[in-house]
Amino acid sequence: MPELYIGNVSKQIHQFAYRALERSGVIIQPIPIGGQIRLSPNGANIDLTTPEIDYIIGQHRSYGLTPINELDANRNPFSGLVYSIGKPISADKLRRAMVKLEENLNEFGRKIRQEAALAMNTQMEQQFNQPLRQLEMSFEEVEPKAGYSDDVNHLSEGVRVTRDADLGRRARR
Repeated sequence: MPELYIGNVSKQIHQFAYRALERSGVIIQPIPIGGQIRLSPNGANIDLTTPEIDYIIGQHRSYGLTPINELDANRNPFSGLVYSIGKPISADKLRRAMVKLEENLNEFGRKIRQEAALAMNTQMEQQFNQPLRQLEMSFEEVEPKAGYSDDVNHLSEGVRVTRDADLGRRARR
């Protein structure tokens, strides 16, 4: 019978909560940052049946739990949790998954800032009752009191919303 490994590629400790077949209640196993666990629903048994594995994975798939082998082909954002059936996840795969999650989060942040600029532009047009030709918004990360960490990218970015007669409104970096 196979084993189920769950990897955490987020930057916070994850409390992996799940239900197991033929056992009442919720089981919680902590997963360290950049680490992985081998699930053992009853504390000792690490060999799970295929229906048990499918049941556990099914509880988290809709929240972004992704098979580690499909991570490179998966274009959708994932939750920061990955899994492997039958063998542990290599340190290199965990590292690459951490990089991919960071890239996904950065791109998501960029998209949110662009949408916020468009929303602000629309709000200002409604308030002034006339179209704006151009709106610029900028975002700059303020240095924390404890100082910058060497392993973190620091952000400073601008978004320009312009009105073009042919194209309508659009956000640009």
